[in-house]
Amino acid sequence: MQNSKKKNKDISFIFCVFNEYPSLNNNLKRTIRFISKKKYSQEIIIIDNNSTDGSREFIKSLNFPNLIKIYNNKNIGKGGSTRKAIKKSKGKYLIIYDIDNEYKIEDCYRCYDHAKKTESNLVIGSRVYKKNFIYMINYLGVIFLSKLVNILFQSHLTDVASMPKLVEKKFYDKLNFISNGFDFDFELITKSLRLKAKITQIDVIYSPRSYKEGKKIRAFKDGILCMIRILKDRFISLKKVVKWIFYDYNFCYFYKFYFISFTIL
Repeated sequence: MQNSKKKNKDISFIFCVFNEYPSLNNNLKRTIRFISKKKYSQEIIIIDNNSTDGSREFIKSLNFPNLIKIYNNKNIGKGGSTRKAIKKSKGKYLIIYDIDNEYKIEDCYRCYDHAKKTESNLVIGSRVYKKNFIYMINYLGVIFLSKLVNILFQSHLTDVASMPKLVEKKFYDKLNFISNGFDFDFELITKSLRLKAKITQIDVIYSPRSYKEGKKIRAFKDGILCMIRILKDRFISLKKVVKWIFYDYNFCYFYKFYFISFTIL
């Protein structure tokens, strides 16, 4: 990675960690070394969400260039931690990535290349093409929530719950986020769709882990919360989707989308 003195970066990686010591020990150093070899201006932001299994101590021991460490004194949820980390980011593109051995870091750069080539605001990795899931309920939940998003927002997405997610920072900054849990992944997509973002997807390699191995998402409970988030974001007014500062910055642009949204509702 290039010198951290450069103010703006090409890519900011966001790693949210909560009790992931086995995954960190096996995967994190390899991932950081892989990123370091890429000739981009990059930074890695790791935020520990008040881990109690040694993850925090492991992160403290790391010493790499362009590595930013954040430690929460209490668990504020995956979404809350991700949003907090993004506030520290300087990258033109944000890559939200789970450092849990389920995904491959190589696919993050495929997302980046795809975003540059297609001029996408948001690129989503999709696991559904290969249907590699351990738990059938998880697979059916992904299919259901993706279809729900497609019906309500007239989109054509195959896997709204997957990683990695790459989003253009200047577009992200326009959106008003409130989710602190796993539903943040859905809020990012639904509010982007409300603003008519260009969203594309690529297939990614997925090696699912079991709950015994540390998988944390609860298929039913988190699925219900994500469904509620989808429904709310479809029917709330656009002024709750966009940060107020951007209304003043470019009123005409957002007035156009507000009018379209109002007529649909």
